[in-house]
Amino acid sequence: MLPLAWPALARPVSLQQALGTSDVERLEQLAHGQGPQASLARAVALSLRRQDARAQPALERVARSTAAVAERAAALVELSALHSRHGRYADAAKALDASARLKPLDQEGEQTRGFFRALADVAPMRVEASPQARLPVTRDAAGLVRVGGTAEGRTQDFVVDTGAAFSTATASAVKRLGLRMLDTEGTVSSGSRDSVATRFAVARELVLDGAVLHDVVFIVVPDEALSFAGGAYRIDAILGLPVFLEMGRLAVETQDGREWLMLGAAAPKTTEPSNLMLSGVQPMLLARSEAAGRTLRLFVDTGAGSTLMYRNAAEEAPQLARGAAVRALTLGGAGGSSTDSDARTLPRLDVRVGLAVFELSDVALLSKSVPDRHGAIGQDLLRQGRGYVMDFDRMCLSLLR
Repeated sequence: MLPLAWPALARPVSLQQALGTSDVERLEQLAHGQGPQASLARAVALSLRRQDARAQPALERVARSTAAVAERAAALVELSALHSRHGRYADAAKALDASARLKPLDQEGEQTRGFFRALADVAPMRVEASPQARLPVTRDAAGLVRVGGTAEGRTQDFVVDTGAAFSTATASAVKRLGLRMLDTEGTVSSGSRDSVATRFAVARELVLDGAVLHDVVFIVVPDEALSFAGGAYRIDAILGLPVFLEMGRLAVETQDGREWLMLGAAAPKTTEPSNLMLSGVQPMLLARSEAAGRTLRLFVDTGAGSTLMYRNAAEEAPQLARGAAVRALTLGGAGGSSTDSDARTLPRLDVRVGLAVFELSDVALLSKSVPDRHGAIGQDLLRQGRGYVMDFDRMCLSLLR
């Protein structure tokens, strides 16, 4: 929920196309060359792999170099994304300011810059030492994971949503919890609309079992933005990806007939090869698909019920859409719902996660393109076994069989 949307590009072959699509594998190929383009490809690939301690100085070197204007601007855009996932919003905004002086930002870039400026005075989120949590899971009517916690000492149930670039709460929940409202405003994209006006609040303390976090930013939306089916189903608060990045690991696992959310040291460790990357603050699974004949970049969205694909996936791999039937699809999200009348349904899709191949059926293929991803995985894949682990230290998604 609440992802950022981007315009479409064709299959990447050049550096600029690889940058525009966050094609980390192509960038790593280009990084083996010499000169400023190879340096930029190497720096951005490190950032996408979340090797931030190496990526930040590498990006700064490119930005200060005599490389072409477009390359220095691209380095600054990626540097902004890196700063943002560490909660350094003032630095993130300054990096976009510097990029804009070299090359005008597109509409999404301007929206993102305004968002970071609105949060420029907020301290980076921090977590107290050795965080770990083990919380019982409740599945709501949409099948989403909900857990209990406290914000400012007041209890609240939260939806666990790795697809949310920021934690989110309704206006009434913010008031009840006593979160500190900011005077600034911004806009974000949602799964159903291109732009939703928003305000911001900060939780000075958020407690999830044995994990204690401070200065947690929440996007504040009207109550009706997270109310569905005439109020029969509603969400009051969402924990977004930045919270889980701070924890290091996230796992949902069934043990003795009960589902648990485990965070930090309480979550199992992964041993499989790295298969995750970060496009800004959005996790992407790199999964081989024989149906597509290639590795797919799939947004990992625990706040989505079903896996879906975007048009650019079928444009890059036409065989993927063989046998697809036209079937309109209505998407819900913050700010309401929208219907894609030109959506199609794929009869099957296979994805390899770790050592196992998983088969999905009746997968929606939307008519819009999103260049940095081919699709998004939801609960239908994540619940194929007894649970899953997202290890952000090793950048690995593992499905527990």
